[in-house]
Amino acid sequence: MSSSTTVAGGTSSQPDHSIRTIHGVTGGFEILKGGIAPGALHKSDHRFDPPKCHPNTREAVLKRIMDWIYASKDRAAWIMWLHGPAGSGKSAIAQSIAELCEKAKVLLASFFFLKTDPTRSHEGYLVATLAYQLALSIPDARDIITNVIDDDPLICGRSLATQLKSLVVDPLVHLRNKGLIFEDDSSPQVIVIDALDECYGHHVQSNIIRAIIDVVRSAKLPILFLVASRPEPHLTMTFSSKTATHLTMRLPLDDSYLPHADIHAFLKDKFDDIKKNHPCKDKLSPAWPAAEVIQHLVERSSGQFLYASTVTKHLASAHQHPMLTLEAILGLRPTHYDTPFAELDALYAHIFTSASDIQNALLFLGYRIFGGLASVRDIEAFLFLEPGAIKSTLTEITALVACERDALTFHHTSLMDFLLDSSRSQHFYLDPSMSNAEFAHRWFEQIHSYSYDKWPMKYRVSALLQHLKHAAPTEDLHTDIMKFRPALAFELSPPKHITIAQMSDFLFALNGLGFEDGRQLYLHHLKIIHPVVRDSFPEYYASFCRHHNVRPHSRAKGWFRSFRRRILSL
Repeated sequence: MSSSTTVAGGTSSQPDHSIRTIHGVTGGFEILKGGIAPGALHKSDHRFDPPKCHPNTREAVLKRIMDWIYASKDRAAWIMWLHGPAGSGKSAIAQSIAELCEKAKVLLASFFFLKTDPTRSHEGYLVATLAYQLALSIPDARDIITNVIDDDPLICGRSLATQLKSLVVDPLVHLRNKGLIFEDDSSPQVIVIDALDECYGHHVQSNIIRAIIDVVRSAKLPILFLVASRPEPHLTMTFSSKTATHLTMRLPLDDSYLPHADIHAFLKDKFDDIKKNHPCKDKLSPAWPAAEVIQHLVERSSGQFLYASTVTKHLASAHQHPMLTLEAILGLRPTHYDTPFAELDALYAHIFTSASDIQNALLFLGYRIFGGLASVRDIEAFLFLEPGAIKSTLTEITALVACERDALTFHHTSLMDFLLDSSRSQHFYLDPSMSNAEFAHRWFEQIHSYSYDKWPMKYRVSALLQHLKHAAPTEDLHTDIMKFRPALAFELSPPKHITIAQMSDFLFALNGLGFEDGRQLYLHHLKIIHPVVRDSFPEYYASFCRHHNVRPHSRAKGWFRSFRRRILSL
């Protein structure tokens, strides 16, 4: 499955710059900080235990990239595209390069996309995050960037090209022309962008590449871009354009960089760690495992560090004897040998089978994918769970996920690919439409169980609307919708236009759910919402009526009866 697969019902958090300025935060740098994705930085606290190259592995790849960075000023390629399949170690390499560049004082900025993080799964936070790092690393740039935002507080909501030019390129060009930076073009600065394929939308990913190419062509700045992604067809096509070809060096993670030797060294070190640190270490032979077993695991990895890493994480779990666990892994037989992830899928399925409460484990993982919340405490509150319930349930599958610092995270996004592809996950499959119906149902339960102005509103109305757009028309959901009183739930804080938009989106979602009486559900709630908009939001009343084909009307009786007859006659 492509890494850029749309997650039906997953919510993304777009930065709302208009709301930020309305609420009185007018300082340009404060506005900029409010528009960044802190988890996208290479040394962010949000990226708990980020992947990086194991010592003494991937040395040839790292050397190739660093040699490119330190090449002469006569270079032709200012962009390097590091590409390889899922699990080949791209993010670990990007992380290691960012750390090496920071140590050498040549890292300008970094952005690590992640499709399970609502602030890192789209381009909305990209430029602001790069500009923020630029302002920190080059103090003279901070004042320029701040002034740009003071002059146009909505700049972070402009097009990607406009943002890049105003917040990154122009400040750097200004400082270079004044002789304050880039005195020696032979020592370029580096911007690292990882997992571009995890940014939502194929066209958006291609636009980001084109924007980078435009920066390189027009600004003539000594800035190098390292871009890592899977070799998706649309990205390959974009990098194959005439302009991109001249400016880009491609670095495929193939067998020429000896991944099997690196994986062998990685496994050997990890087995040594297990023999030193596992609670059952006294029962492990110094000769365990045999050399041919390690070689067998290397062959099963098929060049994927992810497979080897998942195996060793599972063996390191304190809940099982590592020798018995390894025997079980060696006995796995993939159901489909003709797929590139056959061995990994078999391993994932085996680890899920070892979970004693698989149904709740899948519920929590499904919520992480579709629910829009990453906080463990928030998810537990939403699902009416006792504190600690999620971590306790997922303890047996820590080779796949982590519950650390109040965040539920996947060790690798390929796990989400697995769970959302029925041909791969089979009975562990998470059906998007049924999952969204279930989470919409639980949202309604929260509304019925608590006052509308308390905790459930932290789980935004926008999340409910996303669930409804992608939900299956279940009986429970139908009952919930009939009992729901949206006038209360939608009485949110300013700005009012968001409240009106949510009311309209709710009505339109009812029409698209697929219930046999979907039109009647729509009319039922339109009858409830119409007078609320008319009386509480008069400035938006005419627009609301146009959207829903309602004739603007006073409080006189009978408007709805005539409207209903007109709608049902269509």
